[in-house]
Amino acid sequence: MKTRRGFLKLCAAAGIGGGAVGYHDVFFHMIPFNDRGEKAPHPVYGRSDAPEWLHDRTTGEYRPNPDFALRHTVDLQCHSECGLRVKINKKNGRIARIIGNPYQANCRSDYLDYKMPIAKTARLPGTVCARGNTGLQTVYDPYRVTVPLKRTGPRGSNKWKPIAWDQFIKEVVEGGRIFADTDDPASKDLEVLGFRGLYEKRNEPMDPEAPEMGRRTNGLVIQGGRIKASRRKFQTRFANAFGTVNEFEHTNVCEVSHHVATEIVYPGKHAVKPDIRGAEFVMFWGTSPGDANFPMQTMAKYTAEARARGTRYVVVDPVLHRGGVGGDSAEWVSIRPGTDGALAMGMIRWMIENGRYNADYLSHPNQ
Repeated sequence: MKTRRGFLKLCAAAGIGGGAVGYHDVFFHMIPFNDRGEKAPHPVYGRSDAPEWLHDRTTGEYRPNPDFALRHTVDLQCHSECGLRVKINKKNGRIARIIGNPYQANCRSDYLDYKMPIAKTARLPGTVCARGNTGLQTVYDPYRVTVPLKRTGPRGSNKWKPIAWDQFIKEVVEGGRIFADTDDPASKDLEVLGFRGLYEKRNEPMDPEAPEMGRRTNGLVIQGGRIKASRRKFQTRFANAFGTVNEFEHTNVCEVSHHVATEIVYPGKHAVKPDIRGAEFVMFWGTSPGDANFPMQTMAKYTAEARARGTRYVVVDPVLHRGGVGGDSAEWVSIRPGTDGALAMGMIRWMIENGRYNADYLSHPNQ
């Protein structure tokens, strides 16, 4: 140890000894014929869940596994509303798997006839995107909010406490000094006008000096987030009945531009989809068929099928997405952010100057 060589030998020995101690279990199981861990519960499926279908080798038929129930529902986590087939463990009632519903058009190009018995669909599964699969996380997320939360500290302090539904309804409807029990000096003496008090002022102007602001009840603002179908309609009905025009949801800040543009071109329509599988050339503007748009997984499938048959497509977007924008049949046009309009006007000018438009079709507008 008095020499440098001795010191290095000691360090090497200590390192080997430490590694041997840390990996003793690994070295032990490297011995031939040794039991390498806990035995898997099933010789074929290992530690994975048992399949929802059981195969009869004699008849070749499939039948549902009696330990699981299959239920069909709709995914409301985006506007696509794809069909889902949910595998539920009968023993504990928990969701074990989420796949696509083969009877639904979004989940299979050759979607199945509703008359087909469910047992016949075992070998004809539907597809579902990654968001659809996250339904498991949505249901079992330990941070999922399932009760009303009330602020207990200053705004922005991220201090909350759960309260009972009865208390929530009473405070929202009746109002008053509902933050008197918090440690926020700015809110303790704040007198909140509840739903009842605001509704009683429905015939009063918001501001006599600014009549364009409408009635006092416009002071209620509803931001629903990503809501769909009946929930969206309920919000609108409630806002109309209460007397406020300020009700919004996810679409207002995400995709309102395409709703407005489509309404102008096709009155009465807010969403149109091209015949991708029958097209020779497709231009995706500000979206990638494998990553966005809705129904996303359907658009992606149709684009892949069309591309396999020779269809070419172009994606105009500042960002290069992962959705198969490459190769001989696809091209990425990498514009600068905010230059979409300039590119579109340039294309239109070129078409006019070179006569590359259908004059007969354009001579009959709105027909």
